[in-house]
Amino acid sequence: MLSNPLKRSCPTPGLAVGRAVAIAAVIVAVNGAHAVAQTITAIGPLVPLGPPVVPAGLNSDGTVVVGWAQNGVDLRAVRWTSTGGPQDLGAPPGAVHAYANGVSGDGLTVVGDEHGGPNGGGAFLWTSAGGMQELGSSLGFVTSNVTAVSEDGVTVAGSGQDSNGEFHSFLWTSAGGMQLLDSLALFGGESTVNVNQDGSAIVGNMFGGVFLWTSTAGMQNLGLLPGRNGAVAADVNSDGTVAVGNSYSWSGSTGFTFIDAFGWTASGGMQDLGVLPGDGFSYSTGVNGDGSIVVGNSYSLVAGYVGRAFLWTPVLGMVELNAHLAALGLDLTGWDLGEVKGISVDGSALFGFGTLNGQPTGWVVNGLCEASWSNYGIGFPGTLGIPSLTAQGDPVLGTTLNVYVGNSATTATIAAILVGTQPTSVPMGKGGDLLVVPLITFLIPLPVGGTTLAEDIDNDAALCGLEFFVQSLVADRGAAKRQSASAGLKLVLGY
Repeated sequence: MLSNPLKRSCPTPGLAVGRAVAIAAVIVAVNGAHAVAQTITAIGPLVPLGPPVVPAGLNSDGTVVVGWAQNGVDLRAVRWTSTGGPQDLGAPPGAVHAYANGVSGDGLTVVGDEHGGPNGGGAFLWTSAGGMQELGSSLGFVTSNVTAVSEDGVTVAGSGQDSNGEFHSFLWTSAGGMQLLDSLALFGGESTVNVNQDGSAIVGNMFGGVFLWTSTAGMQNLGLLPGRNGAVAADVNSDGTVAVGNSYSWSGSTGFTFIDAFGWTASGGMQDLGVLPGDGFSYSTGVNGDGSIVVGNSYSLVAGYVGRAFLWTPVLGMVELNAHLAALGLDLTGWDLGEVKGISVDGSALFGFGTLNGQPTGWVVNGLCEASWSNYGIGFPGTLGIPSLTAQGDPVLGTTLNVYVGNSATTATIAAILVGTQPTSVPMGKGGDLLVVPLITFLIPLPVGGTTLAEDIDNDAALCGLEFFVQSLVADRGAAKRQSASAGLKLVLGY
């Protein structure tokens, strides 16, 4: 039996105890039945018993992975699906090697680069409908490569090398071709690493640091961690307000001395995410769409630089991924996850490269739970309209959730709060629809301006993915039948 994860501090005597018992009963009733089931899937080789596929990109729901694998003496671009396994995407005419580096959200557009062809090397785009095409270089690059494609599949991001040996970042669309990004670098040029959901934000590397390019503001230097003299970008979130990578110290005499994963936000700048206990340096490799989850790898300083995958959130801090997933209930028998390469936009899937029973193997983990809330259905109006019922933040494990209950009446009144684990839509005799199959119902006093209910949520991984549905019914003399109703509120517990 789980402890009660929702323990509200209530100023009304007697109400908190009774409701806490009732909510505990709900948790017991749904424990296990509504929790998200995590799965791990091995990415099989391109040919039976052949070398493993090295994964490089993941689509939005974790069902498609792209990368490359050795096929004879050649390296081939690979697209792997959870239903069909690995697919050899081929290579542009005359090319010897091809690498797939990025994939669109729907998994139907793949980008990468080829080497050994008649032009030395270049970028390609593959679609399920049209196959593989070279992007060419209208900007006069000697060679070019692409590292990412936007979630919508419209914008391709990459870099090209000019005749002076310097690199320059570009974006490509089918409508506009290659377009050079504004350059911040005076020496060495810059290279693109990743692109956001709609192509409006791109992160990359430049001489001595990292940049963020946006369609509205152009290029911005993201700076460095204190005491560091360099940085490497890895990923950017959906709206371009969060970027991740690592920042380091380097000298010609000692090499790299400090390397730490960073998370950069538009509001707070660059933050050091630290390392796992006992380790010496770390790298961020990916961030989810809303910027709340960062993944990467932490390494010891012992011989061989043994690495461990990590997951970071503002609540959890940095946790070792193998242990975290095991706590969520994932069976990792035979697995060492090794390195995590990235995370899906919705935070439900991770991918990486490790070992299964000692054999190098790519992997995909699905079914991770991300905290969220949303309204659904249509309420029923009272004197001042439909009463509000909204969360003032996501129901993240280990935090306090505040839920605002609005008042549609012009005076103080009472409201019934209905809580259940299933939504419904059933007409009520007093007007509007019942939107929750209620397991518990409790009354609260409701002042003129509404009130906020504060719920403490346990930091218990076993609660990940539990769903709750809530509705408020307000006593309102001005309503058609003296009762108004809110829209439904769906809460998903997670990180």
